[in-house]
Amino acid sequence: MENVCAKFLNQYDNFSFLWEKELDVAFKEFLDTGKDIRETFEENLLKEIEDNGWEKEDPKIEAARENFETMIKKIYKGVATRQPALEKFDEKILHLTEIKQ
Repeated sequence: MENVCAKFLNQYDNFSFLWEKELDVAFKEFLDTGKDIRETFEENLLKEIEDNGWEKEDPKIEAARENFETMIKKIYKGVATRQPALEKFDEKILHLTEIKQ
C-alpha cells in the first residue's frame, strides 16, 4: 500500500511549487527577477545623453537624477521597484495556464 501511495504522490512532484511556497512569497521572488526601476531610469538617461551628445556632468542631468530619486522616495515608498519584462509575465501566465489544463 505504501508503494502505491508513494507512486500516486510522485506523479504530482512537478507541481510541488504550487503548494511549497506561499503565493505572496513566490510572487515577490518572481518580481525580484526583474530590473529595478532605478537601473532602467539610469540606462534610459545614459542613452538619452549619448543620443543627444550631452555631457554626463551637465547640471540638468544631475537634476533629473535628483528629481527621480525624490519621486521614488515619495511614490514608491513600500512598493516593489523591481519589474520583470512583460514577456516574463506572459511566459509565467502561459506556463500556469498549461499546468491548469
